[in-house]
Amino acid sequence: MFRNRDDMPALPGAAIGMRMVITVEGLGTFKSTLIGMEHGQCLIMKLPMMPDIPVKFFQQNFFVVRYVHAGGAYGFRTSLVSLIKEPVRLFVLDYPDKIESLNLRKNERYDCMIPAVAKILRADATPFEWQGFITDISPFGCRFEHMIPDGVKPADVTIGDIVDFSIHFPNDDAIWTLHAEVRSLNIDQKKLIFGLKYKPNPDIESQQAAKNEIGAYIEKLKN
Repeated sequence: MFRNRDDMPALPGAAIGMRMVITVEGLGTFKSTLIGMEHGQCLIMKLPMMPDIPVKFFQQNFFVVRYVHAGGAYGFRTSLVSLIKEPVRLFVLDYPDKIESLNLRKNERYDCMIPAVAKILRADATPFEWQGFITDISPFGCRFEHMIPDGVKPADVTIGDIVDFSIHFPNDDAIWTLHAEVRSLNIDQKKLIFGLKYKPNPDIESQQAAKNEIGAYIEKLKN
């Protein structure tokens, strides 16, 4: 039974069709889609097939929901109100009492258009790479965009994955490569967008050199 709580906080930027990530404590993390919401009462989420939910997950805040909007990450704890299995698997979640936010952009980003390739490094994922462009950049992270060809299904990727990230700066014959973590993710039928945070391996000299090259390129953009 839903509680009518009109004074509950709004979910910043939440919109029908928005991609979210749900962590079910004890079961794992899953990609989801917001397909319905009533302020102060409930959220309706569509999730892929996952293990059956034990009774203990009802009304005990075992669910953590995270999403990204306008450069900020938002998250909240909630409980499972109801599970609908047919004809579509839907999760009805309690509306959160508290929403936490984290500004992802602690450093100024600079608009650009740099050819790049991102390759997923997760051991259990099918090897796949995306060719695209960096559309903004900072000393600590960047935005990577890949246009999805018609008829091609987007590859399996989620927030927290590590990618091998190669950059080809203008007027530079070298290709610079380093590791990066997927910090935000937006996928639709035509475009794949990553928010990446650099995570160079300090034991690999070429990765530190790539990070230094990014810093030098940003200094040129400033001037």
